[in-house]
Amino acid sequence: MQIPIIKGDAISNKVDYIDYLPKNLVAVSRPIMGADGYLISHDGLTAVGVSGNADDRGAFYDDRRDLHVRVIGNKVYRYLSGELLEVGFISGTGQCSFAYSFNNTLIVGGGGAYLYNGVDFTPITDPDLGTPIDGDWIDGYFFYTDGEYLFHSLINDESQVDPLQFATAEIMPDKTLGVKRTTDNLMAVFGRYSIEYFINQGAEQFKFSRITQKTVSGGICGTHCKVVLDDLFFILGGRKNESPSFHIVGSGTLNCVSTRSVDQVLSTYTNSELSTAVMESRVIERDKLIMIRLPRHTLLYNHTIAEALGTQFAWTLLSYGTGSSKWLGVNGVYDNDANRWIYGSTSGALYFLDDTTAAQNGVDTEWQFGTPLVPAQATRLSKVELNTVNGFSSDVIAGLSVSITGVTNGTEVHSLYSRAGIYDTRLLWRRIGYIPRQFSLNVRGVSASKVNFSNLDVTYG
Repeated sequence: MQIPIIKGDAISNKVDYIDYLPKNLVAVSRPIMGADGYLISHDGLTAVGVSGNADDRGAFYDDRRDLHVRVIGNKVYRYLSGELLEVGFISGTGQCSFAYSFNNTLIVGGGGAYLYNGVDFTPITDPDLGTPIDGDWIDGYFFYTDGEYLFHSLINDESQVDPLQFATAEIMPDKTLGVKRTTDNLMAVFGRYSIEYFINQGAEQFKFSRITQKTVSGGICGTHCKVVLDDLFFILGGRKNESPSFHIVGSGTLNCVSTRSVDQVLSTYTNSELSTAVMESRVIERDKLIMIRLPRHTLLYNHTIAEALGTQFAWTLLSYGTGSSKWLGVNGVYDNDANRWIYGSTSGALYFLDDTTAAQNGVDTEWQFGTPLVPAQATRLSKVELNTVNGFSSDVIAGLSVSITGVTNGTEVHSLYSRAGIYDTRLLWRRIGYIPRQFSLNVRGVSASKVNFSNLDVTYG
């Protein structure tokens, strides 16, 4: 029997069949060895040798001025040619928002807003600005929200706000949590349970008017629970009287891309905790990825896989080392100058995304996946062989365990996965044991080397 591995089965403590989330392994949609796809290690992180020595609060690449701007602790840096150059000070804590215009890069964070043009770093001191929580740029204006009101800069002065040019989102009395410009040049205003769209109509005071017909019932859990990928909004949130989940914002509606496994991860968090989540996107080698940073988990959604095979194949759990710690990197941006994805960290150190290793800052990474539950009445597993790509990594040991319940696993047995330069190694286990009714297989290992798995060949009887 050939068993596919890009989606496994598990049983949760809620007496429920759920998908088995692979750990630090990403699905690739390509028929190989009789399977629809395969699993490969998520890329690792290698230090670039510089550090801001504080929590990384966000980063942005300003393509107009070729600026990689990053906020680490209370300092604003420009990252250039492997160096962090301090350019300014920013107050407060927590994640920052970024945008850019023809003149400046905007940073919103700590209840304030700041402009940086590559030379001068200028805090916006206009008292009419108040305490913005999010901002973006559209039609010559920086457009803000402070959690209740909407307002924008003057057309001829990005550092000033007119106290008469204010408005509110009005479809629901929910809190306004964020703003983001769409690809068709509208401003999306995200509430907790609503999304409204505004268009610039050049009114006398507040220049934008709400488009009633485009309103979406559903919103976001927190300011940074939204991201753009493939010209679409992806959000963490949902409708009123609905458990939070992950959605694509469609034309007047929300399309859920979550699974029961992912929703059960979300159910371990309070609304207050979810409000601090951060979503970021990355497109690399045609894979369209979204990373969701939760307080205790890092989830990865592969939109390319979801479109090809379905959302049940698209989710991965990312972690650091061998424990349950979150993935090391935060706030990744593609740096045109470095020609790399650069990530920060909670320690302030910077890393580049490295496709030659699975290690994060030199620390070996644990990987793991499970198979579907297979019915097998009163039989014995005599041999299990895992199809892999061998010879390109240092010595790696893989462990296999069998579950006859879908809940707990038996004793783990080990086998050599790969040895450098030896390309014909077979990864197999023999005489596994007696199966009374059903079984699933769990495979895991710890390595700095990247690994690759396509399917399992099982012999029983």
